[in-house]
Amino acid sequence: IETTAAIKIQASYRRLQTQNYLDERNLSTPGMRNRRAQKQARYQSRMSRNVSSADVPFPFNLCGVGLLFGDSTLEDERVVESLEKKRVERRMRVCEREDVAKRKFRMRKRESRHLE
Repeated sequence: IETTAAIKIQASYRRLQTQNYLDERNLSTPGMRNRRAQKQARYQSRMSRNVSSADVPFPFNLCGVGLLFGDSTLEDERVVESLEKKRVERRMRVCEREDVAKRKFRMRKRESRHLE
């Protein structure tokens, strides 16, 4: 178990080190950009109720055309966030059930067959 934890720590350290290296050189992968944009959108949605989605171009943000398609209400982000919360809660419940079942497990005592 300790070896697995050490490997996970090393992997996360290497990932962070690589991300810092790429950030210093102003390089990024599409996955990094998408993750960064998603985190920024989540932060903005939590801080402000009237933030329009990044999918709506700037001029349409001003005139309200984005409201026609529901972009300004950030319904998509809220739905995604609620689905993620449900998935995490479900996973935690499953882990708790497994943990309880593992704690109930007892080794069977076999009859000893001694030769006399």
